[in-house]
Amino acid sequence: FSLPFHSVLTFIRNAILLISVYPANINMAINHIHLDHVPDGDWFQAIRLPFQFVLIAWAYWYTKPDQQSKLTESISEGDRITEKNA
Repeated sequence: FSLPFHSVLTFIRNAILLISVYPANINMAINHIHLDHVPDGDWFQAIRLPFQFVLIAWAYWYTKPDQQSKLTESISEGDRITEKNA
């Protein structure tokens, strides 16, 4: 990976978290478990379960090499502009 170590580690931790709670969400959907202040309708479960995969993809997209290098370049560019104006 060409990403900084902490970005890769953050993605891996987020993906593991989302994957590890997925069985609990399936259990809640199948057994209709109600928690206070958490919607538990069928429509909510139908959206909630697949949305976790969207969150994993988003975590990857946010930490992928293209985004990281663009962010680093834009920060460096901003520093150069500030130095020229000073």
